[in-house]
Amino acid sequence: MEETWLSSINTRVILPYTQKPRAYLVVEDNDVGTPNVRNRSTAVNMFHQFKMRFNKEEWEILTQWVQYNLANAALPFYFPNPVTGQTTLMRFAVEEMNNNWFNNLSWTFDFVTIETIMQEV
Repeated sequence: MEETWLSSINTRVILPYTQKPRAYLVVEDNDVGTPNVRNRSTAVNMFHQFKMRFNKEEWEILTQWVQYNLANAALPFYFPNPVTGQTTLMRFAVEEMNNNWFNNLSWTFDFVTIETIMQEV
């Protein structure tokens, strides 16, 4: 069963917000002739890139939740789609987590601002 974004942590998106579709085309080379091009999937999963701001308490809860409940962000979770507000199954983009998401922080007074990329699953 997938996790749901914790109600004790805000879901407000700070602009700028961008979304782009995931690359779906797969090119397969043939021995002779032009390559075959096909869709990898019929689903249209989007990447959502935005900033979020948390107070110290929210940040502590979030880091623990991601580490233990999401297996260091390997597992998906339900999050409100930033455009539609509809609950959507998402995961943190692997590239973002590999770029030391938890080390690239911007603290201002008692708040931390992070930039994140989430991908629809």
